[in-house]
Amino acid sequence: MRKGKNREAQNNSIDKMIQVMKDNAALRQIKYQERQEKAMDETDMFFMSMCKMTKKLPPYEQTKIKLTLSNAVLQAQMTVQEKDNENAQQQLQLTRPLSAPSSLYIFPPQDDALLSAGSSRSTAQDINTGTPAIVSK
Repeated sequence: MRKGKNREAQNNSIDKMIQVMKDNAALRQIKYQERQEKAMDETDMFFMSMCKMTKKLPPYEQTKIKLTLSNAVLQAQMTVQEKDNENAQQQLQLTRPLSAPSSLYIFPPQDDALLSAGSSRSTAQDINTGTPAIVSK
């Protein structure tokens, strides 16, 4: 009789321990979910709910939704990048000087005909482009 009570008490202790472990696991799961929900913002929550709804659809419909969504996100990224590039180009144009006086070098007249005619014109050349120009004094 003693062995039966001893075995019952031992089984009862094991059952209690198992129940405590189950309760503990359930509490940890609840706390984990609460932390996850606090960490998510409105956008996360939106996409999580869309994910749950999408998973209930047939595979073909899921694929169409994925394609549409990825195209929309990629298009938005491209739009942002284009605007960033435009802003960068505008900033670059604003920081460049309007004229570069050091790029124009004036050469004295080389032709005796110009000197004898009394012209005060000299030839000039843009150092950056090599384009000749005539400059009047």
